[in-house]
Amino acid sequence: MEDPDQGEVRLSDPVWGIQIKPKPQPIRPLLEQVAVEGYGLVEWRSPTVMGTTQPEWDMVSDQRSAQEIREVSRGLGLSMAYHAPQGDDWHFGTLPRAEAETRLNECVDRARSVGATTMTLHLGIEEGEGRERAVVAGAKA
Repeated sequence: MEDPDQGEVRLSDPVWGIQIKPKPQPIRPLLEQVAVEGYGLVEWRSPTVMGTTQPEWDMVSDQRSAQEIREVSRGLGLSMAYHAPQGDDWHFGTLPRAEAETRLNECVDRARSVGATTMTLHLGIEEGEGRERAVVAGAKA
C-alpha cells in the first residue's frame, strides 16, 4: 500500500480480540477458552451498565482477581486491553478538568492492574453547540 505523503505503509497482521464483561466468573477456564478459540487479545470491560458502576461486577478492583487476570492472560499468550467506563457520567469532554484527570488516572491504574497495554476510552463528545468546547476539554484531560 502506498501513501503519497509518507511512501510505503506497512500494515500489521490483524489481532482478533474478544471483549469480556466483568461479571464474576472463574478466570482461568474463561481465558483458556478464549485462547483455544484463537483470539489473541482480551478487552476487559469496566463494570458499568449505561454509565452506572456495578460494584458487584468489579473484579479488577480486587487485587487477587486483577493479578490472576494478568498472570493467566500472559501465561496463555493473550494481549490484554481495558475498556474504561462510558455513559452520561463519564463524558470526559464535559467533566470539570480535575475530575476528568482523576478518573482518567484511575482508569490507567485499572488497566495496568490487569496487564493491559491499551485502553479504550470514549470521550463522550457531545453534539451540537457544545461539541467544540467538549473536544478541547477532552483533549486537555
